[in-house]
Amino acid sequence: MFPATDVASAAIFGVLLHLGYFIHGEHHMQSPTIFRAVFLAPLIVFLIHLKLSSFSWSYAAIASLYDTAACYGALLLSMTIYRAFFHRTKNFPGPKLAGVTKLYHMFNVAPKSDQYRWLESMRQQYGDFVRTGNLPTRNVPFTIANKLSGPNEISIFTPDAVAVVYGPGSKCIRSDFYDMTKPLTSVVACRKPIDHSVQRKYWDMGFSVKGTFNHPSLQCQCTAINRILMKYIALKDYERRVYSYARTFVQDLEQNVNKPIAINVPIQCFVFDVMGNVIFGQHWNVIQTKEKSKFHEIIAIHTEAIGTLGPLTPVPWMFRILFSIQALLDGWRTFRAWAVDECNAMVQVSLQAYFQLNQLVY
Repeated sequence: MFPATDVASAAIFGVLLHLGYFIHGEHHMQSPTIFRAVFLAPLIVFLIHLKLSSFSWSYAAIASLYDTAACYGALLLSMTIYRAFFHRTKNFPGPKLAGVTKLYHMFNVAPKSDQYRWLESMRQQYGDFVRTGNLPTRNVPFTIANKLSGPNEISIFTPDAVAVVYGPGSKCIRSDFYDMTKPLTSVVACRKPIDHSVQRKYWDMGFSVKGTFNHPSLQCQCTAINRILMKYIALKDYERRVYSYARTFVQDLEQNVNKPIAINVPIQCFVFDVMGNVIFGQHWNVIQTKEKSKFHEIIAIHTEAIGTLGPLTPVPWMFRILFSIQALLDGWRTFRAWAVDECNAMVQVSLQAYFQLNQLVY
């Protein structure tokens, strides 16, 4: 028999892990480290038993498994009891398992990545306020996730919530879903208001006429009225360029009248054409090349990457674990490497070329 005190101590340690660490704040960014620790802990306990006791190798191995099982079991039990009976969102309607683990949400949407259908079924069953798993709000109109920690999101199916959550004076921040691309962080993925404010200033430079010398390497002061006027002129120029690609997009669709098409393909081509011209000042002509350019390969890789990302949106911590394993998520890595290379190439463009190209990235 194994010493009962060892197993009891391990169980108590598991409960303390929950109450002292996991119950506080967010831990999805540390999930790769935690994942490795889960598998490393039995080895450490095994070495401790060998060092501090007279156990044989086989007895120490079995004892370490008992101890770690007691620790992990108590940790999971403590988390389950807290989330089901003591969490502040416990009284909201919703699937019971969704209130305990985000994996419930993932398993329901993973087969078809049809999150919008699953959430609509939740609304019909439970009403406008539903306790669900993790929700990336950008995918579902008028559905807001109030983020705390753990599987405690409240999905609100009403447009009245938009002004409250996104309006001026709101104290809500973006969910942990937006950390999935870190260490890369775009202006739309900034979770801290101060970081978002800093990145917005750089974007404001891109939405002004290049002749106003808004580039940080130039010294020129402009009045507030001039800045507003010049930004309007710049936006009108971007509008003209986007419209030209929209016209090409519509013409491409007109060639397939009365024919079934996968609409996501031409839409992706349109988006890449606009991005290449407005953001990078280049003419990629993805719509017109008809699957003959390198960008169609990039679009295919992007589709694969998003297909991988979709089922994992309820569990950002799992995405961080998978991304930390070099052999996994190749499509996501390839697309991200291409995007980084394109941005770095534009950063190297001379200031003179920047004014000539009239793009947002410089």
